[in-house]
Amino acid sequence: MILDLILALQSQPAARVILSRTGKGPLSGDIATFYARLSSNQEHGKQAAPLLQLVVTQKRDFTQISDTDIWTAVLDLVARTRPIPPPTTPPQSRPSFASSFQQTPWSFNTGSFADTSEHRNEVDGPLKEELLPGLRLDVPDFVPAVFGQVLQLAELAEEVFDK
Repeated sequence: MILDLILALQSQPAARVILSRTGKGPLSGDIATFYARLSSNQEHGKQAAPLLQLVVTQKRDFTQISDTDIWTAVLDLVARTRPIPPPTTPPQSRPSFASSFQQTPWSFNTGSFADTSEHRNEVDGPLKEELLPGLRLDVPDFVPAVFGQVLQLAELAEEVFDK
């Protein structure tokens, strides 16, 4: 009886006009999916009980139930029984060119110590090698050019260096 009702609803013109709540075509497609799942025992007929009760009550009591109520019940039924799509996994990416090499640094600099527990005397050597080539000494007017706008520079410097 439930399969007959579902099939009858699917063949109604309204089922081809009412849009699916999934936004993928008309409601008749959702009804067809439910019918297929129900007829192959992937769904239980109890899911259709509210819809069936609505239709049977209308016939038995000669009451007039609106088409809106019936189609709302159909929409609710297919929403409750919509199969959950399996999770999709993204396609595997091809290994990059860099991953074919061992993951060791190509150059050694002070940034190489970022996640290590190296001691200061082990860092001093690479730090000097990195800084000395670009280090300039005796740059004229360096302090006034860089720190000239700092008020009370002498007092602040003395306080910092005393600590």
